[in-house]
Amino acid sequence: MGMPHGLWCSPCSLVLRGNWYLAVVRVTRVSSSQEVITLRVEGRMMGPEVAEVRRFCEESLAEGPRIILDVENVSFADREGVALFQDLINRQVVLGNCSPFLAWQIGLDQNEASSC
Repeated sequence: MGMPHGLWCSPCSLVLRGNWYLAVVRVTRVSSSQEVITLRVEGRMMGPEVAEVRRFCEESLAEGPRIILDVENVSFADREGVALFQDLINRQVVLGNCSPFLAWQIGLDQNEASSC
């Protein structure tokens, strides 16, 4: 049984709990058009998952359109995760639905955080 289309979950982003593997982070392509691609990130942005999310975002950026990254369900970001979000913002990726804590971690001011 494969992953649903648009869903990414790398083997390194799975944590064994009992007899179940739990995804630490998941990236889903919610929508795409010639103008914009919307990606949803869920879970914890930490460790090797950050590099995998970066790779997924790079592939989407290579397609050319504007990227919106919905981070509403990001529950935690370590230093590397925060650095990735900062880098993506500097590359004109729009972060959507940031929690106040994540906005603070990233270093967004009140005006930027309200649009996030």
